[in-house]
Amino acid sequence: TDSFPRITKETLLGCIDRKLDLCFDRLIIVDCRFRYEYEGGHIDGAISLAPRFGSIVDTNFFDDLIRHII
Repeated sequence: TDSFPRITKETLLGCIDRKLDLCFDRLIIVDCRFRYEYEGGHIDGAISLAPRFGSIVDTNFFDDLIRHII
């Protein structure tokens, strides 16, 4: 009901199982939930870009993402 695009669990599993390697050069799973939610359980290999300082929009999002990619 919100405006955030989502993929299906089947698509995610296809990515993780490398069935979609021809579609992507690299797979990065970004977990944007709060830190305690990430620490409570996440997809193996997912990186946490949880909002800091209670902000819904983290102004450091892209800096953090680039740091994880490089």
